[in-house]
Amino acid sequence: MRVLVTQVSIPAMSTVGIGRGTDPDGNEVAFGGDHRPMRAIGEALAESDEPIEVWVDDWQLVSSFDETVKEVQRDVRQGY
Repeated sequence: MRVLVTQVSIPAMSTVGIGRGTDPDGNEVAFGGDHRPMRAIGEALAESDEPIEVWVDDWQLVSSFDETVKEVQRDVRQGY
């Protein structure tokens, strides 16, 4: 799956990083990966004003927020 990455975090002393971005349908996704390529993606993000495009295997996906989830989150924020 293609993901436009907007954020990468690697916890201290961890060998796994977490990336966040959007899939081709515009859904927000989070994915995990080895800390070395995740660091390279994070460094590229720091030097760019645009998201970085990467390919993520399905097993790497940690979460995906589709439109239904976004609607529920919006309703919760509005007190419904």
